[in-house]
Amino acid sequence: MPGVRHTGFSTRHRCATRNFTRSGTIRSRISIPPISKHRMRSLTNASMYSDCQAVAERMNVPVKNWKDEFKSCFKLLENDDWANQTWVSKTISILMVPFYIGGRWTIPQLPINNDKRQAVWNKPLAMIQAFLVPIVFCVFLYQYRMPAFGPLPRIALSVIIGFGLSLLVGLTTDLQKPPKYWCIFPFVGFGTGMLWIYIEANEILNILTALGTFWNVSNAVMGLTFLGWANNVGDFVADLTIAKEGQSRCAFSAAFAGPPLYLLASVGLACFVTSAANGFTDIPINIQNVEIVLFICVIVCAMASLLPLVFRRFHADRFVAICLIVAYLFAFVISLLTGLEILWPPTASSSSSSQQ
Repeated sequence: MPGVRHTGFSTRHRCATRNFTRSGTIRSRISIPPISKHRMRSLTNASMYSDCQAVAERMNVPVKNWKDEFKSCFKLLENDDWANQTWVSKTISILMVPFYIGGRWTIPQLPINNDKRQAVWNKPLAMIQAFLVPIVFCVFLYQYRMPAFGPLPRIALSVIIGFGLSLLVGLTTDLQKPPKYWCIFPFVGFGTGMLWIYIEANEILNILTALGTFWNVSNAVMGLTFLGWANNVGDFVADLTIAKEGQSRCAFSAAFAGPPLYLLASVGLACFVTSAANGFTDIPINIQNVEIVLFICVIVCAMASLLPLVFRRFHADRFVAICLIVAYLFAFVISLLTGLEILWPPTASSSSSSQQ
């Protein structure tokens, strides 16, 4: 009715609010058994895990566990990929198992998978990599042959460092997501990958040197043929692939940036290491006919790659490619004939100086 104030609901509401505020909890009005701290912690963890699982299922991201993550460290191929391979591919895959496991356990992966756009973080694999990387550096750089640091040999010291790094990764990382400092891992993987390439290059060089000694072929000829092709076939395939993808300017720049890097970085670093090993003394270089011809061929090839571009107004067309191929074939044939002592046979004075 108008003029009548309904205060029943508000009074009950104020009484309930006063009782709830005075007690601080509903347990004073309702009989609820107390919950222990251990039970509360387990319920909280279960709730967090269920919430994480629900979010992961909503985002189509599986929840990780230790068992599956540890199994994935030994997983080489997917079941579908293995079933679709031929027997030749399966044989090659079986032969490549030691190299694949060695690379996977010592070279950290990038944090993002481009196909699924999700983190490829694997905590057990990261712990294995942190343990093995110091040992790999010690073994591949022949540090175990060096004098020990006090009572500990260097290989034992690398094992201790690896165990400490693995323990640090295990204590400071989560199983579900990568840590914030995972940006350091790719740089470590780059260094380990360069170390693998260094070891493989040394093995290839030893094989080629043994074949050259068996066939009685000079080192200059081996460097011009097998070693030179093996050293540049990777760059050739990479530049060709980049050019086919439509990035011809990038491939063109990489083709010109490679030789200066080899000459300045590789030769300079090799000379520095050799000089440092001998107490920074002068390195005697025996200049023979092959080295002179190679130096002239480098200048000729550089001019052959520059002049056609100038004449074509810096448009790299088929004419420029033909000029480069002709220049390489000319330099290769001249250098090979000189290395075989057909075009420019050594004199008595040069042969005596080379023997000394």
